[in-house]
Amino acid sequence: MSNSTFNVSSFIPVETKLVLISSSQVDVSFSSAFVTSISVQLRSEEGDAFFDSRSTSTDGQNEPRVSFTGFPPDQNLLCAIAVDGESGSSNDVRASIDW
Repeated sequence: MSNSTFNVSSFIPVETKLVLISSSQVDVSFSSAFVTSISVQLRSEEGDAFFDSRSTSTDGQNEPRVSFTGFPPDQNLLCAIAVDGESGSSNDVRASIDW
């Protein structure tokens, strides 16, 4: 299993490539001191073999997680994470991707 960790904010969305090696699930977890809305998109790097989108939110205490399955195991994936929150705040969120 592989892992990547990022800091994401309203000002800095993240897009990263996941190189699959026998992975059947991608988990993305979040932690933040801010109340935020988070959207995660996972798609095939080439073509339209897979696309899925999930949403979650942070409340400053709990650490939510979204999971993806059903993608082709022989294709690399692109993961995009965007955060929206209180106007004027950095809305920093720590995102951890396990695959």
